[in-house]
Amino acid sequence: MFCFRVFGLYVFKTSKKEEDVESDGPRLNDKITSETVRLVSEEGHCIVTLKEALRRAKELKHDLVEVQRDAKPPVCKIVDYAHDKYKNDQVGKERAKAKRAEVTIRPEVKEIHFTPKIDAKDLQFEAKQASILMEM
Repeated sequence: MFCFRVFGLYVFKTSKKEEDVESDGPRLNDKITSETVRLVSEEGHCIVTLKEALRRAKELKHDLVEVQRDAKPPVCKIVDYAHDKYKNDQVGKERAKAKRAEVTIRPEVKEIHFTPKIDAKDLQFEAKQASILMEM
């Protein structure tokens, strides 16, 4: 008598890399993996080591943010990330509010239907409702 056991394992492959799945936003500070980065600042841009860029960001008490991941070397900026994210969220809220205000308001159309077999009492009620609607 033979006993067989078969175990199956489903493997799902995704096209995204693990580092892309980690976070949707830009990489900050220690999450940047490149050895050298192109540091963009008000004075211009230069290519420096990651340690040097992190040191400069720490001196200014800001974050090193990877702006363009696909470039060779990756492009980074020194910014106060929390403040910038707050400002962007506020702009998004203002846009949503403006979009809601742009929606045109249609006038309400009220209808009253009379049938041939309406009772006198119901006819008086409908007439009263019609006069109330016309006063609005």
